Formats: sequence, structure tokens, C-alpha cells
Amino acid sequence: MKRNLLRRAPGFVLVLGLSALWLIFVIRVWNLGCCIAPPSRAYKVILGADLAYAVSAGLPFMVFFLVWLLPETLRGFFPWYRKWNGAYVCIAALLLAAQTLCMLPAHGRCVEALRAVLGAKAMDIMPQLLLVYFYTIEPLLALILLCGVLKLIRGLAGSGAGEIRPQLLQGTKRFVLVLLVALAGCVISVLLLNLLTAYNVLGSALVYAMCFHNAEVRKAAWIALFWAPVMEEIAFRGVKCRGLSKYGGRWPAIIISALFFGLWHRNVGQFVYTFVWGLVYGYICLSSGTVFWGMLSHFISNLLSILAFSENPAAVLGTWPGLCALREWLVELPLWGAWPLLIFCAAAVVLLTAQFRQRDEEKIKLR
Repeated sequence: MKRNLLRRAPGFVLVLGLSALWLIFVIRVWNLGCCIAPPSRAYKVILGADLAYAVSAGLPFMVFFLVWLLPETLRGFFPWYRKWNGAYVCIAALLLAAQTLCMLPAHGRCVEALRAVLGAKAMDIMPQLLLVYFYTIEPLLALILLCGVLKLIRGLAGSGAGEIRPQLLQGTKRFVLVLLVALAGCVISVLLLNLLTAYNVLGSALVYAMCFHNAEVRKAAWIALFWAPVMEEIAFRGVKCRGLSKYGGRWPAIIISALFFGLWHRNVGQFVYTFVWGLVYGYICLSSGTVFWGMLSHFISNLLSILAFSENPAAVLGTWPGLCALREWLVELPLWGAWPLLIFCAAAVVLLTAQFRQRDEEKIKLR
């Protein structure tokens, strides 16, 4: 046991260190702004996202695709892939190094370092590097989707006629679980914000303002519904949580990736509930073996949040009086009522997410 831990420790420290460096880098880009604006044609590639959000996405997408998704797909379709594993690792390392280099011009200090290395040509080269970085985002998303579809097709093709129906039934049950988790999650998030406001914790007013902004501004709604679930689940669960679990076990990986997820939001108000949901999404990811279910739950949670704050008829998704009334009731709930409801919803989420692990264990026993 001790030898196992010692053998895995260097890998755990490496993944943890690289994850921390990436987080520090992107938070500084978020806070200070991207110091080099790429040519305007890049904005079509990043699908209308904030520039800093796009800077944050490219490297995790590349890591997720090259380190996890593509090898799993190749092993499933091409048994001879193992013979070429060494060559694949070298090519993947070179591609990741190139992607990291193209990302560096977004940060001021990195720009200074590149100027010292490249000299006068730096200002001509660096915007082009950043442009290459942005241009990789859409192809990577397409490849990630393609690999996911291929894995699904292979799984169904490899199943007997009698196994397809149980798999579809299991998928339906998981969808219902995810929906219930998202519903309970929205209630918990509002209750936590209510408690933070009651105890005068900094950041809660900022979160409310952001929620109203997401409901009324089309670009903000697009980011909340697409970029947040896809990019954040791939970065924090698909890369960090899975990477840390390989070397440090399930719970250290879930807790550390959830901590990173909370810090990513950069304010106390959001940190509290995003840390909680980082734990839930991390558990779902490691129990189900895929980021899809956490991504779906994340999407539904953000959608419900936008609907609950859509008070204006001109809002992106119109008005939703029932959800708005529920949100107002939760906000105005006194502390003596908020705490028991919070505990009840938290217990419900724990029981629901535990079903993912139980279903996987049952599936293994059947095999």
C-alpha cells in the first residue's frame, strides 16, 4: 500500500502543480484582461465567448482530447494501438507544448519573457500564436464530440440485442437523476446565497447581479448555457478530477478539483456553492466514467437559474412567473426555515448522486 502511494505521488504532485499553474494563469488573465487582442476573425471561432473565457478553454480541451478521450477511443477500435503507445505519447506531448506556447501571449509577464527571447519580431508573432490557439477550439470540440459518438456506437454495437434495452433504461434513469440533482441544486444555491446575505458575507450581491445579467443579456446567457457547462466540466472534471484520481484516489481528486472550481469563480459568494457543486459533479464524473452527466446537470442548473431570474418580458427566455416566485420565496425564507430546507435538499442530492456509484457496481457484478 505504501509503495503504491509512493509510486503514485510524483504523478499526483505533477498533475496538481500543473492544474494550479493553469488556474493562476487564467485567473490573472480574467482579472487583468488579455494583453494582446487577436485579429477580429478569431471571434467567430470562439463563438461569442469572452476573450478570457476562450483563453481558458483551449488548453483543457487539448489535454482532455489527447490524454483521455482519443486514447480510449483508439484502444476500443484499434487493438494494435498499444504497440504505438510510445510514439503517441511523444506526439501528444509536442502538441500540448505547442498549445501551451500559443496560449502564453495572453499574459503580460509571458509577453515580456517572449519579447526577451524573440526580440523585435515578438509583437508580430505573438498575436498569430494567440490566433492559432483560438483556432484550435472549434476543431477540438468537434473531435471531442466525434470520439464521444464513436464510443457510444461501439458500446451499442458490442452489446447483444438483449443488452441494448437495459442500457437505454439505465440512461433514462440517469437522466431523471441528473434532472432531480439539478433541481435540488438550484434550491441549495439560492438558499446558500440567502444565508450568505443574512450573515453579511461579501460577494452575494455580486452573484445576484450576475444572475439577472445572464437572464437579460443574450451573450451572457449563451456563455452560461454553453461555455460554462462544456468548458468547466471538461477542465475541472474531465482533466483535473480524472487526472488526480489516477494518482491520488477518488476523494482527494474530487475535493481538490472542487476547490479549484470554487476558486475559478473568483468571489466568496460563488465560491461557497460552486465548491459544493464541484463535489457533486466530480463524484458523478468518477462514478459514471464520463463528463456527460455532470455536463448535463450543469446545463440544467444554469438554465433553471436563468429562468428563475427572468423577470423582464424582454429577457432572453422571456418571463417565468412560477420559477421567479419560487426564487423570491426562497430568498425571503427566514433563517429558521432556510437551514432545515438546505439540509433536506443536501441529503436528497447525496442520495441521488450515490445512485450513480450503485448502478455501476451492479453493472460490474452482472458482468
